Amino acid sequence: MTAKNPVKRCGTIIAMIVATLLNMLPLGAMSEEINQLQDNPKYRFSLISVENGSIGRFAFRHSYEKPIQLFGFGFKGTNTFQVRFEKYLIEEAGQWTNVMVYYCGTGSRYYPIEANRDYVFLVSLHPIENRGKRGIVELAGEDIRIHSTPFAIVEINARIKKKK
Repeated sequence: MTAKNPVKRCGTIIAMIVATLLNMLPLGAMSEEINQLQDNPKYRFSLISVENGSIGRFAFRHSYEKPIQLFGFGFKGTNTFQVRFEKYLIEEAGQWTNVMVYYCGTGSRYYPIEANRDYVFLVSLHPIENRGKRGIVELAGEDIRIHSTPFAIVEINARIKKKK
């Protein structure tokens, strides 16, 4: 199988490498960095609801001077964005720790997220079902990382019942 767009494929591979490297931060340093990043007045990113058992709907708005670029599969409507290469953190014993997730990003690319506009981000939450008491979603984009406000991890049912 050959890629139709080698630049897109290369960007996807680079994003996967970056996501893996981000998972290698020491725990203490990560918790301190998470606390600092959450105090950023330039954006808000918080869980609104969970649909279909495992799809988190997050409100997002930023006030940077120009659009930010985030990885995803595109828009569903005018302001609903399906993200990709999300990272998950859970709180355990007062420290934020990574939940290791590996991705295939075929079809994903950077999309501009305009300033001073309300968005809904769709984020799969199945990797953190029944883990810890609080969670955070991190999105890495072009020259930016954003973190959701911590949210309670509810019972997330991501199992698909087999047809008989």
